[in-house]
Amino acid sequence: MAARVELKPDWARIVFSEAIDGITSADFHYFWLRHNCPCLTGCRHQTTHERLIDASVIPLNIQPLRVEASSVTDSDEPAVTVFWAPIATKNSTGELELPNEKEHTSVFSVDWLRNNAYATNREKTHDLPPHDASLVTIDYQELSDKYGDTAN
Repeated sequence: MAARVELKPDWARIVFSEAIDGITSADFHYFWLRHNCPCLTGCRHQTTHERLIDASVIPLNIQPLRVEASSVTDSDEPAVTVFWAPIATKNSTGELELPNEKEHTSVFSVDWLRNNAYATNREKTHDLPPHDASLVTIDYQELSDKYGDTAN
């Protein structure tokens, strides 16, 4: 089962070529995809496949360099391949070090993406307004006048 990818500012929509269990598409945030990278070259343990990458080293606003939906996994399954800029990871002593790679590659099988989808079949998405906390103002006197001064 193949898929196509629609890139959005903060996430990617995977549109599956076949609807299984009613799932025709799924949206994945870039941060989530990077954090769930299945590679065994720094993101997962070679033997146990336990996640090694620390979420705190992944930028919240991470963006892929490019995405290819026509790729295939080692077992000839259709896949989505995401190419990322390298990010520093913690070594065995807990120190951050930049890996020796020009780009990091995450290969997700289409079946894995479908089975781990958390935002399926969304019809509409909403553009959120700017979320700058410095734009928020609170007038203490106005609140105190309206609700009374509960501090005393």
